[in-house]
Amino acid sequence: MQGCQIIVTGRVTDTGITLAPMIFEFGWKSDDWDKIAAGIVAGHIIECGTQSSGGNITDWRDVKTYDNIGYPIIEMEKSGEFTVTKHKNTGGLVSEKTVKEQLVYEMGDPSNYITPDGVARFDSIELKDEGKNRVRISGIKGEPLTELFKISMSYNDGWKASGGILISGPDTYQKAKVAAAAFWKRLGLKFEQTRTDMIGSGSIWPKSLESPETNEIILQFGVRDQNKNKITEFGKLLSSLILSGPSGMAVISGRPRPSQVVAYWPALMKRDNATCQVLTLDCDGQRNSFSISFTSETKSSKSPARLAKKAKVKKAAGKLKAGILQDLCYARSGDKGDTCNVGVLARSPQIYDWLTGYLTAAKVKAFFKGITLGKVVRFELDNLEGLNFLLEESLGGGGTRSLMVDPQGKTLAQALLQMPIKAPSSLWNKTKKARR
Repeated sequence: MQGCQIIVTGRVTDTGITLAPMIFEFGWKSDDWDKIAAGIVAGHIIECGTQSSGGNITDWRDVKTYDNIGYPIIEMEKSGEFTVTKHKNTGGLVSEKTVKEQLVYEMGDPSNYITPDGVARFDSIELKDEGKNRVRISGIKGEPLTELFKISMSYNDGWKASGGILISGPDTYQKAKVAAAAFWKRLGLKFEQTRTDMIGSGSIWPKSLESPETNEIILQFGVRDQNKNKITEFGKLLSSLILSGPSGMAVISGRPRPSQVVAYWPALMKRDNATCQVLTLDCDGQRNSFSISFTSETKSSKSPARLAKKAKVKKAAGKLKAGILQDLCYARSGDKGDTCNVGVLARSPQIYDWLTGYLTAAKVKAFFKGITLGKVVRFELDNLEGLNFLLEESLGGGGTRSLMVDPQGKTLAQALLQMPIKAPSSLWNKTKKARR
């Protein structure tokens, strides 16, 4: 509102940088919750760039080319309805699948997507395919902002390091186990956390999906501790392992160096306790400053949003047919701190009707045994014909603390899609079988 051409800010939400220009352009009121929610949803769709225009989709063969992949574009209207598209003559793909997968990415409770600007109801979103690389979004409902801000603090939490060696066949897996056991015994130190991964043998997936013998493995070790000297000793010993273990080992990187762990600590504070200081600087060097205070607002009593109901469909019939979950569903996963979210989307309304009864939180928890140490919570999204699962304590502490190869859980959706299933044969006639 001060006519600035460049705005420099501290940490803001991903959705906020999309919502802000919409408020400015259309003159939306800050308490027009449905329009605020529309801007939030638009920001969520494009916040990860090409993840909504072909990147990371389950059915990756649907994308004709990943060369010059087009970034997503939001064509927002004053009403709050908008279209997702991309530039012509670019690679990638915009479709209901790509948009739906991004909508369930890094999602918690779909009915309560909280931001500092308001609450978006992801269970109210309506999608419509409008042709090649165009998806229409409408029906978005919002709710008033909360009286609390989420604050993010960082603190020093010791040191960590990781490094690996290449182990080749024959007998690759057996060699790796011998080399790992020898390494830890020689090191002879106790750490707050250690981890051993055999990358290439399925170590990032559940034990039930262990792969057969492979020709090579990257044997990766990781350690975390408050004592930097212990981390340094770890790095010194690792490089010597290739000369004093089984045959066929090779160096893939230099000596691992200690890196400081900057851990993340979230908390809540009352909105009216926060003040924002704004400084403007014009072309002549004139400085002006002013403060913005925030007032607490609790959720108002308003009639609940009209949400999509689970469609009534003819129940699946026929003999049970064996396959994997990917034959009937597609999925996307991401991180929420130490919690991994996995959104599973049905390929048809009939499949969704079956899925809600079949894929329980308990079944997902059992599938990720050894990875998910906490509870699993399930949410239903009738409007998207999908389920959202929150897998608590699944990412090794999350973020910079984790020693996992995939600390953001981005591979866990594809793991879940490999779950063996038995479903009525009629379901396979409702969708094209996913190519594997």
